[in-house]
Amino acid sequence: MTNHVRSRSGSSQLLLADIAWAHSGDKGDCVNLGVAVRDPADYPQLLRCATAERVHAHFRDICRGTVTRYELPNLYAVNFVLTQILDGGAMRSLRLDPQGKTLGDSLLLMPLEAGESDAASAIENADRSAGARTRTENHNQTVIQEAK
Repeated sequence: MTNHVRSRSGSSQLLLADIAWAHSGDKGDCVNLGVAVRDPADYPQLLRCATAERVHAHFRDICRGTVTRYELPNLYAVNFVLTQILDGGAMRSLRLDPQGKTLGDSLLLMPLEAGESDAASAIENADRSAGARTRTENHNQTVIQEAK
């Protein structure tokens, strides 16, 4: 029986956002998308799932150039450089987001292709996160009560 994990999106399919965070920046008609995992144990899954080909496919409607991935194992992160994605850059583009600031968030919506071991790992990580949130919430409640 396969265990299903509820992702941050509310679905049972895991998204990149479930294991990582992202930051984006532009230079001309190019965008840098840095993606780092929250837990170093998820770095191998990031490398397997966040390939240059999958990222290019994810942005196929707006990326007319190339996607290059740079691995940063000491940071448990990857950096993607996407070319010809901003319609000429911030000064020329008529897009609502001419600097590509929302592209990092968009990338986090890319589904992960989770195998059995990845799903089990995600369940453990979700349990750990839930436990940490509960401890933090309990601590915050104690602080609030003591302040009264």
